[in-house]
Amino acid sequence: MAIASSGTISIHTAAGTDRSITGEFGGIAPHALSEYYRGGANVPSGATGVPANGTIKLSDFYGAANTFSTTLVSSITANSFSSDSAVTAGFTFSVIYVGSLIRVRVSVDGDDASSSPNTTTNVFTITNAPSGYSVKHGTINDGTEGHNDPITQSGNITSSAISIPTSGSPRTFTLSGNSGGDAEDPSQTVNHGSGSLIFEKSGDTTYTYSFTYEIDAENEGSGGE
Repeated sequence: MAIASSGTISIHTAAGTDRSITGEFGGIAPHALSEYYRGGANVPSGATGVPANGTIKLSDFYGAANTFSTTLVSSITANSFSSDSAVTAGFTFSVIYVGSLIRVRVSVDGDDASSSPNTTTNVFTITNAPSGYSVKHGTINDGTEGHNDPITQSGNITSSAISIPTSGSPRTFTLSGNSGGDAEDPSQTVNHGSGSLIFEKSGDTTYTYSFTYEIDAENEGSGGE
């Protein structure tokens, strides 16, 4: 839970309250503000607003949090092409705890030359995440531009919250489209849209990973030429 954004705060009050710097970031007594530069031993580099050096004061810690999220990739493209058979294009998010890190990766099902990212890639992380977070997907907006065909959603991440595992198989969410058609029947499915994954825990900060996507699967129907 982040430190309060207004009112009185102190270096050390009751551990775990939202008025205490030590309650949020820990440290070893006797405490001094010089222990709490961003990027130092106690405060992670993602705690924006806290100075990394120079003058430091209590008010710099309003809203500061030991847990923070980072968006690494927010745009996903999956394109597949076939000359004479139906093809699928899409992508899958996988979510799991890795120690105290919640890691979101994406794998893309599409042609390497025209899909991105074209390998399994970390797209979103929550650093120093306490145990017990859940994940669900937000509204999937399909049709922000161009014409759109029905999109397939699958996986165990749905619009209802599900716990994030600490080992074993990750939670997954897939969006995909199939071109349809055959050797004599050209066909194409096109999807442009946006969506989100939402991470929640009672009493803690809610984090949202927002993404946009393009899915294009095309069968030319060239009759095997």
